[in-house]
Parts: sequence; structure tokens; C-alpha cells
Amino acid sequence: MLEKQDEDLTYYGPEKHLKPVPDAPRLEGPARPTEQQLAFMDWELGLFIHYGLRTYTGKASDPLKRLPSQFKPTELDCDNWMRVAKAMGATYAVLTTRHEGGFCNWPTKTTEFCVRNSSWKDGKGDVVREFVDACRRHGIKVGFYHTASHDAHHRHLVETGEMTEEQYTRMQVEQIRELFTQYGPIDYIWQDHHSAGDLWKRVDDTIRELQPDCVVFGLDTWITGGHSGYCKYPAWYAVHTTDGTIYSRPKTEDGQPDGAFFCAWEANHCMSGDWFWRGPQKPSYEAILDRYYKSVGRGANLLINFAPDPAGRMPSDILACARAFGDAVRERFAGPLASSQGTGRVVELDLRSREDLGMVVVMEDLSAGQRIAEYAIEAEVEGDWKQIAADRTVGHKKIDFIDPPVRTRRIRFVCRQVAPGADMEDVSIRKLTAYRTLARPESGAR
Repeated sequence: MLEKQDEDLTYYGPEKHLKPVPDAPRLEGPARPTEQQLAFMDWELGLFIHYGLRTYTGKASDPLKRLPSQFKPTELDCDNWMRVAKAMGATYAVLTTRHEGGFCNWPTKTTEFCVRNSSWKDGKGDVVREFVDACRRHGIKVGFYHTASHDAHHRHLVETGEMTEEQYTRMQVEQIRELFTQYGPIDYIWQDHHSAGDLWKRVDDTIRELQPDCVVFGLDTWITGGHSGYCKYPAWYAVHTTDGTIYSRPKTEDGQPDGAFFCAWEANHCMSGDWFWRGPQKPSYEAILDRYYKSVGRGANLLINFAPDPAGRMPSDILACARAFGDAVRERFAGPLASSQGTGRVVELDLRSREDLGMVVVMEDLSAGQRIAEYAIEAEVEGDWKQIAADRTVGHKKIDFIDPPVRTRRIRFVCRQVAPGADMEDVSIRKLTAYRTLARPESGAR
């Protein structure tokens, strides 16, 4: 049973672009985001941290072989984790408070399968508390990973008759209640394997009751591109769900322009060889940079996973990789030539002098929903407007590299098509920004 629990069971729907769903409810205009979803998209980059009993046991096939006594950190240092987050430029971090195996990283009252029954700190330790406190010391938003439907240890008890389904559900809800009442405001919860059904509805309703401002994976956000770290494109935030309610998952990973619900997309990727520690790794900052351009640069957040070692620390090679990636992003986006904003079909930007243009970043104002379905970037060259880039959706942010670079003083954004139910004059550009050509080539810059 445990082997199945360890499988990647994420749902990936078929691709559909700009095609209406026959049984979908018709909208008068684009689906609109909540304030929490808009704020989440501004976070852009996060650090995923898989740490717990599985750090020490690997993928044991028998849930009974996973014992709390095997959890033995010797140098747990959550400030070290936050230094990795800060180095890479992450604004939020997500910790596995309880992964699929069922072991709880806090001294929960719901089960004996938790840190309270380990020898770490004589059973008085609390990984979740140390993580939350470190996040707040370093100005990083707090995110929890928890999955109510996948709990190998306690599903085993259900299968052997030692626990009923209702007891299992109540335990999952009570774990959420503990996490959302004992650690202060929580910014984000990543609910793996979220789907429709009574279990998930009771969990979701409990979160909304206790902390309505928390961003909830499964209700507010969803994964795009599997675990590749790339955002499927074009990317629509409007989605249709599998059962027509907000509690079930999107039908596709790239949305539908006429979707009934707004969903903020998040790409994620594992940079440590596995989600949990599997020995020393040599992660590549260029690989992260490529994913950054093709996730954040396509309108999705990017959640990068690094795994602490059995001592409880991120090794020096991980910190070095995080810093190299962060430095590359900071260098690339430092000192823009000029920025502008505006509404309507065309928004212009004056660079004030002739410059070698290497990159253009466009951010759509999504407060009233996503509108842009096709666009072009044009530059004034020798008195004429020349197309230098063109694509489909913009969303939160779209990064376009200009290859070869163009020498110009003026550029403009031109909307060519809008989503069904939207008007061209309602297109709103939150920011149009121009950048110089890079002094050195970078992975993913094409």
C-alpha cells in the first residue's frame, strides 16, 4: 500500500486552448481573482522544503517499518533553510508539516506517530514551530504542506479495522485545526492530492473558518506543468473544475478563457535528486534559471524544492546554487531602462534615448480578470514600427527576450485579441518594462 502512496498521483488534464467547454456555465466577463490570489501571484518565487521521517527511512514498503524513533536530526537549523530562501530571492517557504507517510513534524495530539515519540530533544521538539519562527525572523511568508487524503500510516489502520473512515477524517480535520490555531497567521497551505469529496470539503471549510486570508492550494491555486517547473502556455487563470464546484480540481493545467473560477498557477520542481534527501547533489542554478523564465515569465509562481540532509541542514552546495540563481535574477532585472503603464489596445513606452533593447516584461492588471489572448511588442526603428516579439497570454507577468537585440528609443505593447466576454478597451497593463541586452548569455534566455 505504501508504495502506491509514494507515487505521483497529480492530475494532468488534456490541453485545450481557446476552445469553449460545452457544458460550462457562461460568464458575462472573465473570472475574477480574490485579493489573496492577486497577492499570491506577486510572491512569484518560493522554497519547497521536504523534511521529516522519510529523510531517514527512504521509501519503506511497509508502513509499520516507519517508526518515530528513526527521526534523529542532530543539527536542525531552520535559519539555515531561510538563508537558502533569501539567497535565491524566495518570498515564501513551504514545509512538509506531514507528508504522505503520516508522520507529523509537530507534537500533535491526534496521533502517536509524531515527533513527540522521537528521541530528538527528548520528545519535546517541534519542527513546525522552529520553521515558522525562522520564517518570521527572516521576513519569509509561512507555507505548510499537508495532505489529508494520503496518509499511509493511518490508512493502514483503516484497512486493518483499527480506525474507521469517520475517525480518519476527523483526525485530518483536527490536524488542520492544530496547525491553524497554534502557529499564528499562515500565509499558504499546499494541499497535495486535493480533490472533490467530503474529506477535502471539511478540511477546506475548517481552513476558511480559522484563517480566511490564507491562500489555499486546491481552492485558490493549482499546479501547472506537472513537477517540471515549467508553466504550460498559453496560461489562462479561468478554469472549469471536474465537478463544477470550487472544491474540485481544474480540468486542465492551463485553464480556459471562459472558465467559471479563477485559479492562480504554480509550477514546482525538485532540485535535490528527490523530494527528500537522497545523498549529496550538485544542483544546477542554470536549470532553475531556465525554469524561472518559463514559469514566472509565463505568469505562474515557481516553487523550487531543496531537501535538508539528515542532520537537518541545507548543505553548502545547495546554498551556493541558490545564491548563484538569485544573483543571476537580481543582475538580470536590475536597472530597467524605463517603465510605463496604461489601458486600452496600445500602451507606449519612451526609453528617453536610443538603447539596445534585450528584454521586455509585461504585467497585466488582473484585478477584473484576465483579458489578453494575443499580443505583440513593437519597436520604432528608423521611423517605422517593427514587430520584435509576439505571443498569446500575458497574465501576471510575461518575459520576452529580443533576439537579436533591437536599437530603439520607443516601444509599444499592442493587444490583438481578448478573451471571450472581454472588451479591448478594458485591457489594462499594470507595467510595461524594457531592459538592456545582457552582457553575457544565460540559460533559458531564448
